[in-house]
Amino acid sequence: MVEPRKINWRQWLFILGFVVSLVIVVVFALQAFRHAPRPRADEPIRPWMTIPYIAHSYNIPSYVLYQALGVPRISRDRRPLMTIARQQNRPVASLIVVLQDAIKHSRPPNPTPLPFPPGETPPPAGTPPPDALPRGPS
Repeated sequence: MVEPRKINWRQWLFILGFVVSLVIVVVFALQAFRHAPRPRADEPIRPWMTIPYIAHSYNIPSYVLYQALGVPRISRDRRPLMTIARQQNRPVASLIVVLQDAIKHSRPPNPTPLPFPPGETPPPAGTPPPDALPRGPS
């Protein structure tokens, strides 16, 4: 039978160094992921932004923005707005206005706030408001 080899102190040191370096890499990778730039909700539109970036930021389908600009949708289109404006011979500001209008019209209107908290039923008709009810002896 073959006897298993014993690991000497140099091999243990190598294994320990490998595990420590692996932990360091994972910690820095997690930090990098946490601090990576992400589209913020309703971020103001800037000339460097792409149509997919804007669509993701405003949570609407990208085809809505492509249709608003009259640009054919190209797969993996990463052109910034300033490039699209240059190709259309238009100022970037006019593209931004068109996109803002398309975003505004593609979203549902804001619901009116309820006069009572959600989950509660409204009081029956003709009931006086709570502050008009008589209180006990003071």
